[in-house]
Amino acid sequence: MGIGTVIYNDIYDISCTDVKILSNALRLKLAHIVCGDVDELISYLQKNSISINAITSYDVIEHIYNVEYHFRKLGCLKNSKFRIVYASGANIKNPRYVHSIKKKQIQAEYNGKHKEWGDKERDTLQPYLDVRRQIISAYAPDLSAEVIEHLARSTRGLIRQDIEKCIDEYRLLGRINYHIEHPTNTCDPYTGNWCEHLMNLEWLKRIIKNAGFSVEITPGFYEIHGSLPQKIVKILINATIKLLGHRGMFLAPYYVVLANFNPNIKET
Repeated sequence: MGIGTVIYNDIYDISCTDVKILSNALRLKLAHIVCGDVDELISYLQKNSISINAITSYDVIEHIYNVEYHFRKLGCLKNSKFRIVYASGANIKNPRYVHSIKKKQIQAEYNGKHKEWGDKERDTLQPYLDVRRQIISAYAPDLSAEVIEHLARSTRGLIRQDIEKCIDEYRLLGRINYHIEHPTNTCDPYTGNWCEHLMNLEWLKRIIKNAGFSVEITPGFYEIHGSLPQKIVKILINATIKLLGHRGMFLAPYYVVLANFNPNIKET
C-alpha cells in the first residue's frame, strides 16, 4: 500500500511470534514488533524517538480492558501528529448483532467456553463468574460465602487487581461503589479481555475527545460478496446506510472511530 514503516503491536506474545513468520513468508518487512499493551508501545516509541502518522486496528478496541486509559496514554505522544482509525464489529447500535452477542456474553459469564482451534492460551475457559468467586475466596478467605457471592456478581467486568480493590473497599465501607450499567457486558478476570465490549458510542466519543483528539464515529459498510441475491441486498443496505449517515448505524456491520490528535483541545 506504499506505507514506508509498519510497527506491529500486540499484547499476545504468540501473535508477535506468528507475525514474524508471516511477514517473512509474505516478504512484507516489519520494521518494528512491539509485544505489550499501550504502555509498552508508548515506551518503545519514546525510547526510539519514533514519530508516528497513524494507528489502525480492526476488532481490537472492544477487547481493551480500560479504553479510557488507552486513549489517555496515546494522547501523551506530544511529538506526533497522527490519526487513529479503529474499526469494530461490536456495534451496540445494531440490534441484530447485540442480540447474538448477548448470548455469547452470558455463555462466557455463566457457562464458560469449550476449547477450540485458534483460541488464545491466555484466555480462561472457565465461567467468568466462577473465576471471580475463586479470586475473591483466595484474597479474602475470611469472608462469608454470601458476601463472596455478592462481590463476585457485583464485580462483573473487572480484572483481578480491581476486584481486589473492591474487596478492600467492601471491608472498609461495607459496600462497593463500582457498578456496571450494561446487563451482559463481561470480561476475563485474569486478562481483562472483554467478551465483545458493547460500548455506548457517545461515551466513547467523549473519552477520546477528553484525551486530546478530535473524533468522529461513523458507520461501516458491508463487503459485496456472496450469491447474486446477497450482493443485491448488501448493495441496498449500504446505499441506505450512506443515505442515513450517522442515523444508519443500526444497519451497519461495524463502526469506525476516526480520531486526529489535536493538542489544542482541552479536557472537558
